[in-house]
Amino acid sequence: MGATMNNLPQIKETAERLGYKAVLTDDALIVRIGNFPTFLTIDQGRLCINCKIARAGDVPESNQAAFATSALDANTRLSPYAIAMITDIDDPSCEGLEEDWPIVLTDTIPLGDFEESELRAALVDLQAALVGSKEVLQIAFTG
Repeated sequence: MGATMNNLPQIKETAERLGYKAVLTDDALIVRIGNFPTFLTIDQGRLCINCKIARAGDVPESNQAAFATSALDANTRLSPYAIAMITDIDDPSCEGLEEDWPIVLTDTIPLGDFEESELRAALVDLQAALVGSKEVLQIAFTG
């Protein structure tokens, strides 16, 4: 059993050791997965991972229903990640900015005995979810 991590500076150090570029801000750790910014935060003893794949305003209105249906269908295949939208209910700073609401791949992991192998697995799973979400994003942008 390896050393456990329970804060963002420890997770940053481990992510960098795993070969990821990571930047620590006041309230998040930002890790780039390819071209996608991934925000890691800690909330009530859980590591929350949100990889921004689009903005609500990026999806043309004519494609929104098909995108929503496709995203719900894809969530079972993308597990443990799921496609979600962060709204002003989740983040009050988004109020009135509906077109800027981020569409993310999201996962939450308990930090109790969180180790390097679990971070590695979470980031590998995220890469697989990014590949798996390609079809959903094509529907969002091309109908």
